[in-house]
Amino acid sequence: MVGLVARKARTPDQALPHTSPDGVDYTERVEDACFRVGESGNSASSDLESLSTRLGFWASALIRVGGRDLTLTLALNALLQFTNGALLTVMVLFFSEPLTSGGLELSPHDIGVNFGLFGAVAFMFQLFLFPPLLKA
Repeated sequence: MVGLVARKARTPDQALPHTSPDGVDYTERVEDACFRVGESGNSASSDLESLSTRLGFWASALIRVGGRDLTLTLALNALLQFTNGALLTVMVLFFSEPLTSGGLELSPHDIGVNFGLFGAVAFMFQLFLFPPLLKA
């Protein structure tokens, strides 16, 4: 639907380019995907409809608009955030469990100090060690 509105607002010579970093032009493929969604009996339409039913509307729209690389980047970022949240939750449980249960039996104050040190080390890594890694 968004593609249809953009198509009416622009003439063909004003269309936005959809070029990948390796130089492949996807303009026609993106326009075909956007404008054939509502047509019935078309192979492109049926492919998009089957994709929408398998992945859900938002996932298939993301693939159509952003491509495989953007979808993969967002999926991996979501996985990273999930595992980071799980790690921090498990760390709190591990720090607060009694020694007899295999934990460290730290007080809430000590847990807070540990998380503060964890944040300070992460900050120092990002400030001093990460920039040289980007240049390499």
